[in-house]
Amino acid sequence: MKISNNLITSIACYRKHFEFHAVWSQLKVFLRDMSPQDVPYPDSTSELLYNIIKDPAMVTVANNQFQVKEAADNPFSLNNVASLDLQAIKKETSEDRIRILALFELAGQVMTPECFANEAFSLDGVKELILSNGHSLKVVEQDYAGHDLILRQIKVDAKSFCSSVVDGVEIQPGKFAYGVFSKLGLHKVLSPMVQNEEYRLRLSINASGTIETLVHNKLDGTQSHMPNVKSFCIIGKDNYAYVDNEMVYCHHNEILAKRIKDVVGFLDSPLFIQLDDNKIVVTMKDGNVKYVNLK
Repeated sequence: MKISNNLITSIACYRKHFEFHAVWSQLKVFLRDMSPQDVPYPDSTSELLYNIIKDPAMVTVANNQFQVKEAADNPFSLNNVASLDLQAIKKETSEDRIRILALFELAGQVMTPECFANEAFSLDGVKELILSNGHSLKVVEQDYAGHDLILRQIKVDAKSFCSSVVDGVEIQPGKFAYGVFSKLGLHKVLSPMVQNEEYRLRLSINASGTIETLVHNKLDGTQSHMPNVKSFCIIGKDNYAYVDNEMVYCHHNEILAKRIKDVVGFLDSPLFIQLDDNKIVVTMKDGNVKYVNLK
């Protein structure tokens, strides 16, 4: 079979090029060409998912698990069960909804409203997205300029047997990173840890459950805490900048601090920062961008 002109000859290819509508529209071709008799499957769970797509009546879904009726004592966990209630697939039969869920599980993708053309992406009331066992999230290609942006945690379950890689950022079991979302979907993932010769900054959750950034001074071994700071970047060998309470600060450079203040005001509502060559890129909540030259 092909997905967007890409010939699919293995499960690895399927996962790399997976697009729901392209697969769903040629489900019979998928079942014919991706049979375990013709394509090697990496493990028994993947092969079972194919069989479930072929015959969804063989399972029941409950408590975030697929339960094979003939092996009720050996259920396996899923990432997508909660998504069976998405408005976009409620119109499907119960068997087709199980097929859809299994297609996403086999692809290692999390079902979100953006995957379906007739439902807008929304994270209202959602504080975090939890992944496990190598599952990932698709990054949309559209530019976020002019779209309202929010940050949400992308967390990997502590019981996951491996890390997840989202937008090129590895997230280890029990750890998290912040994703930048709009109504279009996920645009990028902010690195949860950066460092230069003098400092290492990383996201953490303290004992009271508050998000913070830990700043480790490599020279003297001290560590400081910046509560609620979610976005930061390193500058040169011995400095860093961060967003705190909708303001951008740099650690120690009065000239740069003034330059930042001249460019980015409180009313701009900065959301996150990144370093790009010789400038700090500051992205606002409304999707607009401002640049602060380092020199």
